[in-house]
Amino acid sequence: MDKQNYHNKKRNIYSLGYLFFNIAENIFVVLQPLILKKIFDNISQLDRIVYYLIIYGISIILIILFEFFQKRSHIQLSLTFKEDLNNQLLCYLDALSIEKTSNIDKSDLNVDINTNIDELIQSYYINNLNIIYYVISLMIYLITIFSIDLHMAIVTILFNVICLILPLFFRNIIKNRKQEVIQSNSDYNNSFFDLFDGLATLKQYGSFQKWRKKTNWFLSNFIKHDRKYFHINVASDILIGFASYLGSFILILIGAIKIFLNKLSVGGFIAAFQYSELIVTPIMNLGTSFNIRSTGLALRDDFHQKYNIDPDPTLEGEMINTSDIDEIDCILFRDFEFGYAPDEILITIDDLRINVGDKILLIGKNGSGKSTFLKIIAKQISGYRGDIFLNSIDLKKISYSNLYKLISYIPQEDHIFQANINENITMNQNVNIEDDKMAQLININILPDSILKQELLSGGEKQKIGFLRAYITQRRLLLIDEGLNKVESNIRNSIISEICKNKDITLVYITHDYKEILSYFDYKLICHEKKIIKEKI
Repeated sequence: MDKQNYHNKKRNIYSLGYLFFNIAENIFVVLQPLILKKIFDNISQLDRIVYYLIIYGISIILIILFEFFQKRSHIQLSLTFKEDLNNQLLCYLDALSIEKTSNIDKSDLNVDINTNIDELIQSYYINNLNIIYYVISLMIYLITIFSIDLHMAIVTILFNVICLILPLFFRNIIKNRKQEVIQSNSDYNNSFFDLFDGLATLKQYGSFQKWRKKTNWFLSNFIKHDRKYFHINVASDILIGFASYLGSFILILIGAIKIFLNKLSVGGFIAAFQYSELIVTPIMNLGTSFNIRSTGLALRDDFHQKYNIDPDPTLEGEMINTSDIDEIDCILFRDFEFGYAPDEILITIDDLRINVGDKILLIGKNGSGKSTFLKIIAKQISGYRGDIFLNSIDLKKISYSNLYKLISYIPQEDHIFQANINENITMNQNVNIEDDKMAQLININILPDSILKQELLSGGEKQKIGFLRAYITQRRLLLIDEGLNKVESNIRNSIISEICKNKDITLVYITHDYKEILSYFDYKLICHEKKIIKEKI
């Protein structure tokens, strides 16, 4: 919490600094036309001209100085927002349940991290500060021009109001167009990375060009929406520019008439007109900023909709603490049913008990529900009907953090991080694997000790790392989903033999190659005709 407060204070300081240096710069820009007025009104007095020229030069130096500090504040503020938004992404990932991690669109995440976050910062957060600055600038310009000539001030205000109102007519359509761009960009990225991930398969079957047409369609759709978005922005900017320059023309006309009638000095006219010209910039910027803000709102809504932290309640547990379940004595299934679709049942279990220390072989045909069964125990799949109890506690009421202090789930291929082998196995926990008996049995020393790259490791090497990663945690329930099937058979059989000798470990092991190790197990769980049946070996 203290760290978050520090970040908030830092962001507020940078925001105030950004506004202060912008406004300070603007004040000296405002002074320059007044100094020019003094120069032209005292054109016959050389000493006065020199005096005001020196002041004018000082104002230029201060403008450059404030511009420098404003740029620095802008950079620091942008980086602070970038850090905060990326941390929000990491908090979102931390808050996700294991089951929901598979729903993340990697290509979408990639675009958000590398493009959309930067655009969101500039078009919404920084742009909000810019709008405040432009409004203050306009007020300063208008107050000053009123002090010079009333009629020119009224014309300036009139056309300023028109320029400010125009963006309101475009606000909703720009926001909608931006949302269309975001969605079409996401569709294109999904299609592109789908093609990229399946590149070898497409080339093998000679289907790359046909699949490319599908990706090209998404690209064309993205470009079409992007073009529409830019067109509406251009139309808005042109209308605002036209209104602004029309106001300047009328100001020149009024000024010329007043000079002719001796109601306004040349110096006064030059100062008033320069203010009207200066006003053009914040007016156009303000109109553009309102349109950009519509874009920023679309990005902000999309970002927060995707990455708003709404954790699964079981992440921290509703009622059950780790102290309530120090060990797993048994797992009970009662009147259990599961199917991926409501009208399709994949697994049914009337009554099943797995006791502590049981060594169970889970067998069945492909697609019979073996992996699903393990993932349900590991809470990586939900939506089942009936009851599952660990000891006497409902599995649904046990948090992920508590559950994974008791069990280890080993898939066919676990993720290999870009780190050395020790970090990959220990996961940066204080665990020594050098003297571990299982590590010696696997002969882990033959694996490379440098930064590991997943594509350079064999399937067996990846499985050895994934298995040791789970085993060294000394959790008493091991769920192995063909997580050793690519390891050399003699080492695989030795691993299973070593596990089965340990009476404290409960093992549920999926494999199709079990003839040589069948005698190590106590029971078989057979997945057959949508049922799981327990048999003594």
